[in-house]
This record gives sequence, structure tokens and C-alpha cells, in this order.
Amino acid sequence: MPSSRTASTLPNSILGQLRQAFNTWNPQSFNSPYTAFIRPHLEYANSVWNPHRRADVRIIENIQRRATKLVGRIRDRSYQDRLAILNLTTLESRRSRGDLISHYKIANGLLDVNWLASTKLM
Repeated sequence: MPSSRTASTLPNSILGQLRQAFNTWNPQSFNSPYTAFIRPHLEYANSVWNPHRRADVRIIENIQRRATKLVGRIRDRSYQDRLAILNLTTLESRRSRGDLISHYKIANGLLDVNWLASTKLM
């Protein structure tokens, strides 16, 4: 399992590169690069490594918090306001939503899980 610090290194690096590449950001131009280059790294292997410790969640969420501050016009607003303006949700709520979807699929037979094979791996 990766630690939260190693999991946050690459997205932090990409965030720095995007900040240097673009002088100004607006809410319309922010979502595409963020969702294409940064968020996939923050959500990688969430179904296996679901950060549940407050410290791990805070480290990962801080990257999105910093990324939303790139948009100059909304930089001084609260994190929740920036998320609403950018039409984003917290990463923690995205993980919860993904967990609920997975549970629904397993409970309704839409996802075939071989429980015997998974216990042999342990």
C-alpha cells in the first residue's frame, strides 16, 4: 500500500507544472486540465487503498485545495465556495460515492466477485 506522502508527490509535481505553464486560470479553463492530469493520480487505486486516516485524507485533499486556488478570481473564497464555483466535490465525497456504487453492484449481482479466490490471495 502506498503511503499518502508518496501518493501525493506526483500530483503535487503535476500541479506545479500546470501552474508554471498557464499564467491565468478561469473556472472554465480549470476543470479540463485538473480532471485530466491531477485528479486521476489522487483517485488511483481508491477501491484498494481507501485512505481512512484523517492525516491521509488531509494530505490528499490539500492537493485539490491548492489546485482550486490557481483560479485567481476565486482564490480568496473558502474551499467549499471554490468547489461549488468549479463544479467539483471533495475527494472524500467522491470516494464515498464510489464505495456506494461498488456496494450496489455487488449486492445486485452486477459485479462478479469471486470471494474464494480473493481469500486465497491473503
